[in-house]
Amino acid sequence: MGGGWAIRIAHASMEPLVNDPKDNLKPSNASFFKRSILVSRKVMTGETLTTENLRIARPGDGMCPSQWEKVLGQKAIRDLVVGHPLSPDDLSI
Repeated sequence: MGGGWAIRIAHASMEPLVNDPKDNLKPSNASFFKRSILVSRKVMTGETLTTENLRIARPGDGMCPSQWEKVLGQKAIRDLVVGHPLSPDDLSI
């Protein structure tokens, strides 16, 4: 009798290796790597959104940077704090 039992125990304790393409569809931290429009300076209700009070940065849980031109010139419908991820609900669009 050799030490084969140790190998079997070690093998049984390992997780099976699965290469399932559906694993790529699971939610991830992808929004952390995306960019979005964020408030860079405190904005009061009714204030116009400009390049002075907005910026594009990570994480990507706010409006997409492709909306930048639509957002500029809009008025805030509520007070916004620094770092707030901008959403359509914050704008008077």
